[in-house]
Amino acid sequence: MSLDATNEKRVSTLHPPFQALARAFLAECEKAGHRLRVTFGHRSLDEQAKLYAQGRTAPGPIVTNAKPGQSAHNYGSAIDVVFLTKDGKADWNGPWKDIGAIGEKLGLVWGGNFKTIVDRPHFEWAHWRELRAKASAPGA
Repeated sequence: MSLDATNEKRVSTLHPPFQALARAFLAECEKAGHRLRVTFGHRSLDEQAKLYAQGRTAPGPIVTNAKPGQSAHNYGSAIDVVFLTKDGKADWNGPWKDIGAIGEKLGLVWGGNFKTIVDRPHFEWAHWRELRAKASAPGA
């Protein structure tokens, strides 16, 4: 399965080993009848800081507990998705448990199982913390 231009652009921002896993996830979801749009892939530290500030020092609800450098997105190891209707509109009320199970079957960590802030659209590579450790190692 080839991705549409929007999904391909966002998946191409990811850490290379995670790109293949993200593509496999999207393909499996499509096979199961779930058309998804990747809403976010890699997130810069500045973008993470703005998101973390939301609900704290900036308007809006709190949506993350991850400070800059603490999110899998900062290492190109997470995607957020939304369901697409037949006419291409975002549907945030899709069958999250169905795609959560698909992601977990492929070895992804699903944000729908997070304990503090449940994040159903979020899927991350289980090994992203290894990238964080390498990035913070002396001489990195």
